Amino acid sequence: DPYLSKHRGQYAERGAAFLPFETKVDFSVSQDIFVKVKNTKHSFQVRADVLNFGNLLNSNWGVGNRFNSLNPLIPRGADPQGRVLYRFRNVGSSLLAPNSYVPTNGLSDVYRIQIGIRYTFN
Repeated sequence: DPYLSKHRGQYAERGAAFLPFETKVDFSVSQDIFVKVKNTKHSFQVRADVLNFGNLLNSNWGVGNRFNSLNPLIPRGADPQGRVLYRFRNVGSSLLAPNSYVPTNGLSDVYRIQIGIRYTFN
């Protein structure tokens, strides 16, 4: 990530690294239907909502991110002079992943379609 690359070998400031911008767009279509039965007007509305519509068009759009690790260092004791020793956190069989953040995989990261019918009483 740009911040960490620019400050390699230095202390990272608190709150200096940011996740990439995330955009989610919803799409909705509705149609009103009127039916007259024996001098009584009945009105219906059929509605379709696509939540996270961008993800329906492209699987890379509308996907959130999370930091790979909020605690990359693990304390492992102290040396003979009393200084604290740390080691890097392992992810699988290697050290931290090469990216500071990874895509999330929650329900809000995929598109969802809702269909509804509404009847209006007169």
